[in-house]
Amino acid sequence: MNKILDENIEEKNGYVQKKKGHVKDKLVSLVDEDARHGAKSDSKPFTGYKCNIMKSDDGFVTNIIGTPGNTYDWDILVPLVDEKTENSSKPQKIKGDTHYGSAENRYQMSTRGITIIAPLKKDFNPAGLLPGKSSFRIRPGSLALPETEP
Repeated sequence: MNKILDENIEEKNGYVQKKKGHVKDKLVSLVDEDARHGAKSDSKPFTGYKCNIMKSDDGFVTNIIGTPGNTYDWDILVPLVDEKTENSSKPQKIKGDTHYGSAENRYQMSTRGITIIAPLKKDFNPAGLLPGKSSFRIRPGSLALPETEP
């Protein structure tokens, strides 16, 4: 109970008030210390857990890992795949949404010989440039900053 109170209220100028801001990994239940707030979308919040599921192409469930509701999908792919590989067989490909297709997950799966089929995340750097750089020169088989070319 003290942890929940500490995460949600504070004393300021002699008054008790609700804390402002977000508390990462906030305790949400007195009876289940592992449950967390999560959301499938902005309009679909929930409290509890998520099931991360691997299925075969014909829909047969091949592995499940339960995680607290606030666990990011991209954080669980590697343990999900490694557990499946250890317990039965290595998948040749994985289909998923944008979160499973992060650059880190693509790298981790490529080192395991597994192909990820997932949309790329929206670009956080729409111009695609490095800080302070204004252009790139693209030639077949290469990509260079103009000042680095011979």
